[in-house]
Amino acid sequence: EGTLYRGIKDEKEAVKTLQTQLTDCGYLNDTIDGIFGSKTEKAVKAFQTAADLNVDGIAWPQTNKLLEKEWMKANGLYAEVCTRVEGENGAVSFLYCEAHKPLMDEVNALFASEDAEEKQVEILTAVREMYQEEVNNIYSAWLEGSADEEKATVMGSQTMFLGYLNTQETVWNKQYGENSVETLTRINDMLHDQWVEICGFVAPAAAE
Repeated sequence: EGTLYRGIKDEKEAVKTLQTQLTDCGYLNDTIDGIFGSKTEKAVKAFQTAADLNVDGIAWPQTNKLLEKEWMKANGLYAEVCTRVEGENGAVSFLYCEAHKPLMDEVNALFASEDAEEKQVEILTAVREMYQEEVNNIYSAWLEGSADEEKATVMGSQTMFLGYLNTQETVWNKQYGENSVETLTRINDMLHDQWVEICGFVAPAAAE
């Protein structure tokens, strides 16, 4: 399922997507017509060679997945590391790395669900757990990859952040109510911004 090959029928749109990705990544120079012919097969082989895959010209699911990742990077949909971007008007946006883009897709799917408005607290609580786990994972990977003389600094950074988060949570609980939408939103913003900030220290480890 999902495999594309020379002469395949009834998969025109899927072949067009394949051809588009091959073209954008520099492997194909031909018309994007949804027909898997000899040039598309040759382009698939070129990509498989570059990706150190079995070179057979068949767009297997693994081939398609790796090509999609390369295409997303080529189009700026993945950043090398998670990055905070400030626009000229002061608006803030984020570019996510390959390891963290799926996490944000999952979070966005929760907020886009049909009953999201009725389940705000439940969703925000679930997101908090996801963000907290990611912060812990990054710190653990950072610590594991650090030299002995740097480990105290990493542990100190984690302790300081968690202490500040706990202090802020206490303040927000009093101001907005415990487990309120406002409190949970602010906690999630802090956790999100923290793992974005420290992502660059362990990007290779996080991507694994």
